[in-house]
Amino acid sequence: MAHSRLKTKEVENAKLKPATDKTTGEAKLIGHMLSDGGNLFLKVAAKAGATRPTDCTRSWVFKYTWAGVTKARGLGALKLVENDKGRTMVEAREEAGRLRKLIDDAKREGRNEDPIEAETAAKAKAIETARAAETKTVPTFEAFAEDVIDAMELGKTKTGVPWKKRKQSSSSDQWRNSLRDHAYPHIGQMRLDEIDLKDVVRVLDPIWREKPETASRVRGRIETILNKAAAHEPPYRPKGISNPAAWVKGGDLQEKLGCTPRQAKKAWRTTLSREIGEGKSKEYVRAKERGNHVGMPYTDVPAFLRELHRLPFSVEARALETIILTACRSSEICLSEFTEFEHDNGHTLVIPGARMKRDMTHDVPLPDRVREIVGEMAEHAKAIGGSKYVFALGPTYPVASYGPLRLLQKLCPGKEYTTHGFRATFRTWVSKQRRFTYIAAELCLAHEKRDATQERYDRDDYLDERREIMEAWAAFCLATDAPADNVVPIKRSDAA
Repeated sequence: MAHSRLKTKEVENAKLKPATDKTTGEAKLIGHMLSDGGNLFLKVAAKAGATRPTDCTRSWVFKYTWAGVTKARGLGALKLVENDKGRTMVEAREEAGRLRKLIDDAKREGRNEDPIEAETAAKAKAIETARAAETKTVPTFEAFAEDVIDAMELGKTKTGVPWKKRKQSSSSDQWRNSLRDHAYPHIGQMRLDEIDLKDVVRVLDPIWREKPETASRVRGRIETILNKAAAHEPPYRPKGISNPAAWVKGGDLQEKLGCTPRQAKKAWRTTLSREIGEGKSKEYVRAKERGNHVGMPYTDVPAFLRELHRLPFSVEARALETIILTACRSSEICLSEFTEFEHDNGHTLVIPGARMKRDMTHDVPLPDRVREIVGEMAEHAKAIGGSKYVFALGPTYPVASYGPLRLLQKLCPGKEYTTHGFRATFRTWVSKQRRFTYIAAELCLAHEKRDATQERYDRDDYLDERREIMEAWAAFCLATDAPADNVVPIKRSDAA
């Protein structure tokens, strides 16, 4: 069989042929095949609605016979320009020669299987295996998000200050808690390359109007994580696909959620105003409107602690009581270790700067009840096999900050109190006493209200006065007989 029959000009000028429809007698354009010899053909096919001879596609086809059956394998489009896809005439001839050799070798070896079809199947399987392996390497949203947060903890925020030293609203705990509560239940176990607009809407829709500030932050955090997934090498997100969590004014996300963050916040404030008319206190509403933690009225604390004492022993209950009596942040107590309670013969808790918001060591005077709790937790630690953590759920891990919070919410359903809100409760009570200095009260909360000059000259830590404040606070909280008009019955939920 003669090879290389076609000339370059013939290939470049190949187009549709004019013909006559045998039924209607009308003129039409038809495709055809140009033989190059050696089983290689140039196929000229009409495009849809072709009206001119040049309205055609041109591609290479390799025809062969195996086991008495004529078959064809496409070799790609005709390539005339360097950057086009397909094959040039020279490349098509080389490929046809390779396929002829493949067939000759199979016949000579007496194989029954079509070598060209076997080769095609092997390539398809290899591609499928590669895709499956690539799919396995794409992590879930939760796994990648935790890695991102870990990396950002060791790096720096946009302000250039490491999270460990800043610990403000964009801290790692805030990220983890918000994603755990709102994003992980919906998309946590989804692969990063599977997440699209409807999944992001599934996360945000339940909180977009109820908790607009939280929803806005969650959206931004999802956007950041998906951006980092797209920038990963190799990419964990499909190329050319926009970030479904990105906020574009008038975009798809706004259309699905029904309003902008500003509109959601405005509607939220309207709801809060209505709650005032329904009997909610102005302090409660103002705290929610500002985004502050809602604190229990200090007059309700004694009754609440009596209710807490009626519960069976639990690590969460003892941690919650300690948070209230020390006016510390949840993480400062939940992550505390026994060695931190040993200072001053057990009368002072020393919290290391690594766990403090201002990255400075904080001394906390301990009332007798807290010392009793520490002793009780030491016995608990022995029972579970030993632990360095005071409020330990197991030998190697402490209670999470949300443990005491969930217990509080079960005991006070519908109140929306937070453990952090007890710091505001404590500070309000101190102000009402009118016998303690402002600086000592602020230092109890690890707040530094002195300017640089005052701090340079006033170097006292006010520990004695702070000890007096904390003992008076504990005495108030643990009072067994509170005035009747100061006690508000606390409704217990079924879960409690």
